[in-house]
Amino acid sequence: MWEIWGALIHGGRLVLVPHLVSRDPEEFHALLIYERVTILNQTPSAFRQLIAVDAHENAGENLALRVVILGGEALDFQSLRPWFDRHGDAKPQLFNMYGITETTVHVTCRPIASVDLDAASGSMIGEPIPDLQLLLLDRHLQPVPPGMPGEIFVGGPGVGRGYLNRPELTAERFLANPFSTDPRSRLYRSGDLARRTSDNDLEYLGRVDLQVKIRGFRVECGEVEALLKQHEPIREAVVLAREDRPGEKRLIAYIVPVLGRTPILAELRRFLLTRLPDYMVPAAFVTLDALPLTANGKIDRSLLAASDPQFEVVRQAHVFPRNAVEVQLMRIWERILDVSPIGMRDNFFALGGDSLAAVRVIDRIEQLFDRQLQPDMLWYQEGTIESLAHALVDDSGPPLWAGPVAIKASGMRRPLFCPHVVGGHLFFYDNLARHLAADQPLYGLPARGIDGKAPPDTRIEAMAAHCIGGMKQVQPKGPYRIAGYCSGGSIAFEMARQLHARGETVEFLALCDSVAPGVYPLELARTIWNFLRLKNVRPVQQRLYRFVLQHLGLSHRRKFRTVTEAHYWAHLSYRPRMYPGGAILFRSPKIGSSRSPSLGWSRKVNSFRSTLAKT
Repeated sequence: MWEIWGALIHGGRLVLVPHLVSRDPEEFHALLIYERVTILNQTPSAFRQLIAVDAHENAGENLALRVVILGGEALDFQSLRPWFDRHGDAKPQLFNMYGITETTVHVTCRPIASVDLDAASGSMIGEPIPDLQLLLLDRHLQPVPPGMPGEIFVGGPGVGRGYLNRPELTAERFLANPFSTDPRSRLYRSGDLARRTSDNDLEYLGRVDLQVKIRGFRVECGEVEALLKQHEPIREAVVLAREDRPGEKRLIAYIVPVLGRTPILAELRRFLLTRLPDYMVPAAFVTLDALPLTANGKIDRSLLAASDPQFEVVRQAHVFPRNAVEVQLMRIWERILDVSPIGMRDNFFALGGDSLAAVRVIDRIEQLFDRQLQPDMLWYQEGTIESLAHALVDDSGPPLWAGPVAIKASGMRRPLFCPHVVGGHLFFYDNLARHLAADQPLYGLPARGIDGKAPPDTRIEAMAAHCIGGMKQVQPKGPYRIAGYCSGGSIAFEMARQLHARGETVEFLALCDSVAPGVYPLELARTIWNFLRLKNVRPVQQRLYRFVLQHLGLSHRRKFRTVTEAHYWAHLSYRPRMYPGGAILFRSPKIGSSRSPSLGWSRKVNSFRSTLAKT
């Protein structure tokens, strides 16, 4: 409507675009020149097609455009770079507008300049237009703090009266305004997510119904899409959750490469893993020439979801099985991961595997080969069928879990060493490795006794000495970098203290969500006991440990319980002495007490720094 009334009120001329012309970017570009159009309103998807035509047309400088308004779907600012390279900032002026039909279309407006392409990483939608109110609320209709995602609610005179003959939907979407004293005031619930940035801009994050649960974690598909489009060879991307097998939902990325570029999927996955946790990285990729569009020029997600594409997964050069063991392992992987074919050097987690799938694989291997394996064996090996088959066949070497584990072996920086948590395992450091710089190695230090061949350590001092021995297998001399998560923080602290007593240097000691023992023993006891009881544990971790205990053999359950109980009492009885060096505490908002943001560590070190980690 605004296009019609804007032309009438200001004496402009409205150009009606024939349907066939609207579907042909070259014809549409020619129409803009012929009709001397000065104001253009398009969806970002349609404008991207116009940009491609404009870049190859000598007549591009003949465009009379003064203003281009983009709306109707999320705008990727990076897609505008070819346009700004050709036309600059002065003319035409570009605007990104967010709007909803139920609120008389446009709600916010944001001018776009070429400098925004370097500063903005998402779809920035600016500020509300003067006669409308925009609120970001949580599911309890409470305002969210700056930086946190919230659903967009719109108030003001532009809000419609409701849906014709649909009272239930009207009641669901058009709500009484709890922030207004006017009883007639209403808010429209948009179903869109946004957050307010530090410079008071609004960043559009996508639809609420595009939030999906993957392995118990909530994933914003729009956030993954935005990062995919930051990868240089990628022009467009859509991420959907597919459930091709009941109960097994995974992320699939549909990508359109830049003309003449072929994205290397292994590089693309590494790019994402440096910026996202593993559960947000797509399990498979589909390369398309173009994304399907609806009649209104928007990306047709429903058509993508209904298609039966050929998935591509990240893998090494295909190596076929060479013996019966590898054949049997390949069949187990194919059945559980629902991926085929699988090469002997393809990484389990790169194929879309996760913690629960890994436990299922180990469980099936134990049944088939009548062997007892560690439930986290896939972490301690290279994560390939080749390495797993070799470990099954070769019994002559030392225990698989006797030494340090290369969670991330590549990189030229000094390694970061992470001691185990209660229970002796290293599950928690997998995501940390994915968030480190690409050239930062990370080694895990497992506990003594998790293989069942030696009794577990019952004192933190002994655990630290064992971990120091493993660390020196990788790096014989300091300076050392050590980080411990949760209960592993006490071991990391004791490692640093023992190394200092020997005259060795620790240049970095990090304690992550770790409570100092002996300072708040009740709080520490409650934390560890809840861990043992599987309370207050993240859903995916809870499911993983319950699966381990319920589905692995009785001997495994006894070993797990024996090691865990030994560690539990070791942590409760540990009384750390003063460490003359320094430490950094990384603390999530949910950890800590008002009495001591340092969680007790500031009393145990010479210099201390605490930082609140983002979650």
